[in-house]
Amino acid sequence: MNLPPAPASLEDRRTVVLAGHDAGPVAEAFARAHGLPLLAEPSSNARFGPNAVGPYRLLLEHFGADSAQPIERVVMFGRPTLSRPVAALLERADVPSALYQPVPVAWYQPGRRTELPLENLADLADFAGRGPSDWLDAWLLAGAAAQHALDVVLAAEPAATGPSVGALVWRHARGQLMLGSSNGIRDVDLAGLPAAEPAATVYANRGLAGIDGTISTATGIALGGRQDTTLLLGDVTFLHDAGGLLLGSGEPEPGLRIVVLNDAGGPSLICWSTGLCANPDATRTPSSGSSAPPTPWTSRHSPQRTASGTAR
Repeated sequence: MNLPPAPASLEDRRTVVLAGHDAGPVAEAFARAHGLPLLAEPSSNARFGPNAVGPYRLLLEHFGADSAQPIERVVMFGRPTLSRPVAALLERADVPSALYQPVPVAWYQPGRRTELPLENLADLADFAGRGPSDWLDAWLLAGAAAQHALDVVLAAEPAATGPSVGALVWRHARGQLMLGSSNGIRDVDLAGLPAAEPAATVYANRGLAGIDGTISTATGIALGGRQDTTLLLGDVTFLHDAGGLLLGSGEPEPGLRIVVLNDAGGPSLICWSTGLCANPDATRTPSSGSSAPPTPWTSRHSPQRTASGTAR
């Protein structure tokens, strides 16, 4: 998708494009047309292109109010749901924000949210302006440095971690990808490197009951889309819908690959809304007291066989 370049008559503004769940490729096209950094969650289906910044949530403080290049405005597509740094940015009274809302959405309630709803891209362009010449470069350089540092840390870990597994799944998924709630989608949000073009359509159940029926949802996506489908989820989310592995007599077998991160419940009670924990062992320590690191394993959906071994 392409949009016309932003006209030179628009004001220069240090705006960021925030792409939340179900934003769509229009967010990427808008960021590219206006020379703005793109901060895209995995299930936005906008996490690609030359303006996308992978580990963006690590950089929001770097471009905070007291920095040399503070964020001035936020343009939002879709519904961000993954991190407190993003929520804190949207709550700042000194940073105006606008929501691209061509049609009404149930989650946006006037009076309860601060974003200005705008129905067309022309009004959104006037609000966002165009990026100053050094604005996008500053974000891309900071993003590359943060990505390198993250890659070094993950490479030094002797065992699999949530972010390392998430990055691999993100890199190799083709066709359709579904991400489980809690740690899984946040690990990809942290470590998943944006590609030049999207390789898979991404799905996720977001909301109060996000872990309900995850395997069943992925099964339906695989059957309905008639494409190879990968599901990444944590152990509790997997167990919560283990019955979804069962196929009735005569039912078609979906082309579904399941990757389970055995992380002892992940952030269920401690860090569910951030992907980060005050206790670094909190996502690794089962109730038995074991401190074994998380272990991924994969399976192909089958009524006779549900696990094919341990991923290395």
